[in-house]
Amino acid sequence: MDSGEILQVGRPAPFVRALNQSGKAMSFRDLLGEKQHVVLCFCRGHWCPAGVARLGEINGCVEDLRGLEASVYAVSTDSMEQSAAMHREMGLKFNILSDPDCNMVKAWGLFNPYESGGVAKPALAVLDKNGVVRYLAFDGVVCHVPFSKVKEFLKQRLAEGAHQGMDAPSSLAKIKASTVIQTGRNVLQRGSRANWKHYVLAPLEVGMLLHDSVYGAQRVFLSREYPAPPEEVFPHFSTPELMNRFLDAVLTRIKASPTDEDNPNGVGSVRKVKIGPSTLEETITRLEPPYLCQYVISKGSPLKDYTGTILVSRTQTGSRVVWTMTFKARAPYTGRLIAKAMEAGFSKGLKTLSGQLN
Repeated sequence: MDSGEILQVGRPAPFVRALNQSGKAMSFRDLLGEKQHVVLCFCRGHWCPAGVARLGEINGCVEDLRGLEASVYAVSTDSMEQSAAMHREMGLKFNILSDPDCNMVKAWGLFNPYESGGVAKPALAVLDKNGVVRYLAFDGVVCHVPFSKVKEFLKQRLAEGAHQGMDAPSSLAKIKASTVIQTGRNVLQRGSRANWKHYVLAPLEVGMLLHDSVYGAQRVFLSREYPAPPEEVFPHFSTPELMNRFLDAVLTRIKASPTDEDNPNGVGSVRKVKIGPSTLEETITRLEPPYLCQYVISKGSPLKDYTGTILVSRTQTGSRVVWTMTFKARAPYTGRLIAKAMEAGFSKGLKTLSGQLN
């Protein structure tokens, strides 16, 4: 690609291997890791106050981005030594890719030859797991793109991905008997070539596979569209009094948020949930109206490691709600049955809400 041609959204990113601040060569797969997206921040360098401020802004959002299935990296035309110094002094929680020869910024069409001998044009980009550019925005000299727009975009991407059936729940806990048998054979073969320790470890390795099959993590995906904007829909999924209107449960807030004076249902708030004869407590761990609510069962849970995430995205006709629940069953072989029951019950509730909002 010519250095004057800026890469367009929808096209594969021409990723050039670069060194991080520690001198490690990074490929695209290294950047992606286990996430669904990569966020890249192109900045001029350590000498640019606006660029340093941008890195500080992103540093405060790293955990949020990881929660939104995104890895984040900065791309700077600084030397590796300069990047390492800035990384250390700012206490950055993400890597800086050093591109002193401007190979990467030229490939992206973001090379500015008129400043400081050649630097990157400040920009923010989001790549999907296939390396395709899905979001691209440019910072001006005075006006910067609010980073909240990137977070909002990732929330919508995550909601759309769940809506399209990514990571179907039925596939998470499946394991073929042949896989267990073959694993056992492989371990024993290693043992015959190595020493007695492998014979001791073989049952443990096979046992771990069986444990994942019996107690494996379950996911429930629910999705529904409503003819109302997120600002109107979101309160129905974050306010106990409104949730009582469409769920077969009774929710009562028993502790207000200790950090959000304006919203008693904010982060840290606790609500009691009564479902039939059972009672449990849920704690809000993330709340970003009108798009994201995340909670965990903090007391009385019949399940292990339960986390619920509600994403509301804007559509042309209103909103789409994606409700994701992940958990592990305490009793063996019951996970999928519980997931099916939860899917049926919550789907009924979402349908009831449709009638209320129409």
